[in-house]
Amino acid sequence: MLTGTISDYDADGLFGLIDADDGRFVVFNLQSVDRPARDPFNVGTRVGFVEQVDSFGARACELSTTA
Repeated sequence: MLTGTISDYDADGLFGLIDADDGRFVVFNLQSVDRPARDPFNVGTRVGFVEQVDSFGARACELSTTA
């Protein structure tokens, strides 16, 4: 699992960027996440994630908050 910090987040659109610890920015969206589970995700939150690469590029999935 990769780690990073949420650097940008549009709560209305439910998408943002993670500043990954390896120096890259990775996009994410929370549209498929139930509303109560979205609450911990804000700018500055440390997260763990799995990177998924498809024809659109890399994106973070399976986000979780880290201590």
